[in-house]
Amino acid sequence: MIALRTYLAKPLLFLFPLVISGLFASGVQATEEEAPRWASSITLGLNLNKGNSETTLVKASVEAHRKDPKHDIRLKGEMNYGTAEVENSDGTKDTEVNVQNIQGTASLRRFLSRQAYGYINLKALQDKIADLDYRAVLGAGAGYYLLRSDTVELSLEAGPSYVAEEVDNNRDGYFAGRAAQRFEYQFTEASRVWETLEYLTSLRNTEDFLLNGELGAEAALNSRLALRVVLQDSYDNTPASGKEENDLVLTAGVTYRF
Repeated sequence: MIALRTYLAKPLLFLFPLVISGLFASGVQATEEEAPRWASSITLGLNLNKGNSETTLVKASVEAHRKDPKHDIRLKGEMNYGTAEVENSDGTKDTEVNVQNIQGTASLRRFLSRQAYGYINLKALQDKIADLDYRAVLGAGAGYYLLRSDTVELSLEAGPSYVAEEVDNNRDGYFAGRAAQRFEYQFTEASRVWETLEYLTSLRNTEDFLLNGELGAEAALNSRLALRVVLQDSYDNTPASGKEENDLVLTAGVTYRF
């Protein structure tokens, strides 16, 4: 069983381009006249604190979103890197890395009706500070829009997933149940707020679960630039030995749309 999990785990991390290719091959075949454009953006954020304490947090992300009458595709990659000044027992000070993670996600929704849809999701991430060498989550399921209009969307979805991970040099793979929720309100074409929540629980041990949430706001400066503030919270009920269960990151940055 361990050998099988090891065999399955690392290939999942490199399935990202294959899954994305599959998204396009899955039927997103509108004519050139009908094909919607991708809405893409790059965000750079920097948080600095100088004085009694010195901390630095850098965030970079790239996103792409495309929606047509039958499909909704979202791609995202991001990294966070932070340092903090710590005082040693002899009074000297050192700078240590306290945030270092990178992740990528891809999701496809296939609309079955105005409200109902099927989905496939893939997420791959690494968090050095949490001793998470890698975690890949591949899942599929069904969802439903409780609200859906040009300005507001509220959706719920659920389905099975497979999780492959290596935490504190221990490799594992297991099937999990997944439930997620997403809300977005569009004030204008370029200004919005959004919130997401995702719950993953192992089917072999329900006390082994992950909870991820995000709350964000974006305000346009002009047709290309926007200010963005994002709060991300990740909770792992069974973290690596000696690590905290909860990770909270607040960043502010500038977004460039293209």
